Amino acid sequence: MKRKHALALILALFTLLATGCAAQKDGQTTIVTSFYPMYVLTLNVTDGVDGVTVQNMAEQNVGCLHDYQLQTRDMVTLEGADALVINGGGMEQFMDKVISLRADLPVIDAGEGIEMFPSDEEHDHDAHGHDDHDELYNAHVWLDPNRAMIQVQNIAAGLAEADPEHAEAYQKNAESYIARLTALNAELAEQLAPFAGAEIITFHVECDDDIDETITEIEKYGVKPALSLKPGTPVECLYPYLDRLYMVLVMTVEPGFGGQKFMADQMEKLRALRAKRPELILEVDGGVNRETAPICRENGADVAVAGTAVFRAENIPAEIALLRGE
Repeated sequence: MKRKHALALILALFTLLATGCAAQKDGQTTIVTSFYPMYVLTLNVTDGVDGVTVQNMAEQNVGCLHDYQLQTRDMVTLEGADALVINGGGMEQFMDKVISLRADLPVIDAGEGIEMFPSDEEHDHDAHGHDDHDELYNAHVWLDPNRAMIQVQNIAAGLAEADPEHAEAYQKNAESYIARLTALNAELAEQLAPFAGAEIITFHVECDDDIDETITEIEKYGVKPALSLKPGTPVECLYPYLDRLYMVLVMTVEPGFGGQKFMADQMEKLRALRAKRPELILEVDGGVNRETAPICRENGADVAVAGTAVFRAENIPAEIALLRGE
């Protein structure tokens, strides 16, 4: 009830903004994106186009909008938008009421025409302040390079319609970006080919409503199952499955982007899991560096995933040795 009341207040504020003042254009075109993946794609499509600015609505660490709450600052950002780029597929459905207040706002659906897989996820939309609806599709299409390329094409076409003056530039940028993505996809496929045939498959406990069924499916292929746990998820939710798991991954940052601060309070989960099942392989991921790696080891971690600390190091082999405690 409180969240619905808050949403009503935000909508009222947005109405005042939309009717009480006009954005200062000064020949500038402002494109707003719903969250970071759309921001990255749109930045590449608009690269070097004079007078065009791209603003992202959700903060960078929001990897997915399922749990996102509209903020007052979002209303201000949207009020100044000349176009809005969304992922589509139901990802931004909680914004429908807000968007309806800007009937003149071009909304570019980057997921238009993309075949989406059925979703196995069930979200408590009312608890998140979303309208009640059934989410029928897995809308995380940007994670597939081939589908991301279609999104790039959709964004370029939508921007060309909203801003015809720069249509040629948008299309040229899109073609260039798609060429780079195609080359990168081929390069990654070549590099990963020798490692085809996973021995361990990890999936998020938060994203599956039938953990036992998924574990069974993984085991059918002779692969070892593992579960991953986000910082806000209680460790106790893993206990019913521990006897079937080879490994547990404890996230020590919120999934979404690199360079976040290590969450030391997650070490309690490692200790609890080690006490519950001593032979279980324990992995940590997020904010691991030369200062935090020893903390992980001391609390029972067998495996640590490090990205930023390794790839920003002057001497990568030496940094890896430090992380290992060698």
